[in-house]
Amino acid sequence: MMKRTRGNTFRDLQIFAAIAEFGNYTDAATKLGIDAISVRRRISALEAKLNHLLVIKEGRNIRITPEGIELYQEFIQQERSFKEMLTEFQSTKQVKKDSLIDIVIPNGIIEYILAAKLPQYLQNNLDVRLNLTCDNLNTNILAEKYDFVILRTIPSQNQLVIKKLYNPKFYLYCTPEYKKCYGIPQTIDELSSHMFIHRTYANIKEQKYFYASNGFETITFVNNSRFGTSSSTTDKNIVMGNHAIVSGTDALYETELKQGKIIKIFPEYYFSDDSNGFYLIYDKNRPPNRIVQNLIDFIIEVFNVDHS
Repeated sequence: MMKRTRGNTFRDLQIFAAIAEFGNYTDAATKLGIDAISVRRRISALEAKLNHLLVIKEGRNIRITPEGIELYQEFIQQERSFKEMLTEFQSTKQVKKDSLIDIVIPNGIIEYILAAKLPQYLQNNLDVRLNLTCDNLNTNILAEKYDFVILRTIPSQNQLVIKKLYNPKFYLYCTPEYKKCYGIPQTIDELSSHMFIHRTYANIKEQKYFYASNGFETITFVNNSRFGTSSSTTDKNIVMGNHAIVSGTDALYETELKQGKIIKIFPEYYFSDDSNGFYLIYDKNRPPNRIVQNLIDFIIEVFNVDHS
């Protein structure tokens, strides 16, 4: 077993391990961010402290002695255990009986994907409290210190962990009254002659093109829409006014479709645009503890099951 040492011995052991891994002083020094002379000096100090020869210089190369190999193997095992202990400690830090999670999620995802799911999660995890901010903006998670956010765009900050959730797909809808008054397009190209409401996104430039796909072919058409909104709720009110075609999902218009108040246009096609989809993001310097990670895993599973 390794004896407990004091001072800079642990750091010197890390330097020695880097030399054993790379087989030379230069690459080890580069990895450690110190100069090669300092590396040699620290190894000499370690050898004197342990009273064992660890490294033998052979021309431009080095060779690790049998004692050095034994020390290296013992050290990396201890270092691995130490890192595992730190990871476990970090994952459980601040996990209390009454754990509070602060998150930011866009309105549309909450209203039509997660609104019914999150209460179920809380019912099954009685030690969790949740503060949810519904926001479509590009939130500065480093400044605000949310546990995680879901965003439409990737922030410019460094040190972020980013997980792609999904690329939204939408369908087109209108009312029977709209069909009677204006007719409905018979081809994708005819959409340009109708009052089509397109989606706008905070901090994302207006989409120039839309795409219609039936699983076999994809049709690209220019966005000639004169009216854009950022809210599915607004779209729902607009379409019920009988003067426009809107995009959405069957889940959003489930009741209206069953009651015949809404017609699905081009049911064989789904539509998309050039927006970046949705991302789950958190600060790499503030990794989620166990309870936050459980919620992240739950949300990812919801998207995997319902939107794969």
